[in-house]
Amino acid sequence: MKSEDVVIRESHEPLAELDPAEFDLKPQYVKQGLTSDGRVFLRETVVEKLRAVKSQIAPGWNIRIWDGWRSMDVQKALYERLIAKLTVEHPGSSTSQLAELARGYVYPPISAPPPPHTTGGTVDLTLVDANGQAIDFGTAFDDFTERAHTDYFDHHASGNKEDVEAKANRAQLFYLMNEQDFVVNPKEWWHFTYGTAQWAAAKGIELARYGKTQPRQ
Repeated sequence: MKSEDVVIRESHEPLAELDPAEFDLKPQYVKQGLTSDGRVFLRETVVEKLRAVKSQIAPGWNIRIWDGWRSMDVQKALYERLIAKLTVEHPGSSTSQLAELARGYVYPPISAPPPPHTTGGTVDLTLVDANGQAIDFGTAFDDFTERAHTDYFDHHASGNKEDVEAKANRAQLFYLMNEQDFVVNPKEWWHFTYGTAQWAAAKGIELARYGKTQPRQ
């Protein structure tokens, strides 16, 4: 099933602003200058699920959140930036070919279905230890290469210590998030979604509960 085949029956569940005292918030698109709003929002149910995940990790560890709800303006800026990068890397490619290369990394700023981050049901995250150090998952955030694919180490077993640890860490993160009914993006180990069209399609469910939304004024 494709996201385009999913019907969104909006739940009207509000967005909740995350507390930096509870989660390790590192909004990357503020850092990159794409927005000046450093707040992080997610649907209320998604926040509860992240609390459940946090309760299962080692004492003192935390969930570092790079991105949650995203405005369509930021989505558009990210997509255009990726297309510009791909245009340089793949000269002569058509518009449709560039869109295919971008697929799975950054969703186009369209309304049907809306990009997962614009629904508040999608979160980009990692784990940090009790010293605030990021756990090694094999790549940095927004690494748009094959190495960032969730199952990369299943097919490229180098045997070196770092890769073995990264593979184990990805498996553990997937287990924790899957237990809370999140779906991972196959091309981005850090990208987890719940309640969205992307989530429903991955699960073979005809109805999604989260469409495009925005924080209440």
